[in-house]
Amino acid sequence: MPVPAQPKIYHIVHVDRLASILASNGLLCDAQIIAQHAAV
Repeated sequence: MPVPAQPKIYHIVHVDRLASILASNGLLCDAQIIAQHAAV
């Protein structure tokens, strides 16, 4: 099966998480979240 030219990728989150996702301008990986909390 060939890879689609523009695959659609979905990430399901709870509605309570949307504000923090928008505030950080996108999804962050676990390592980035841990680094942000360690820096505070």
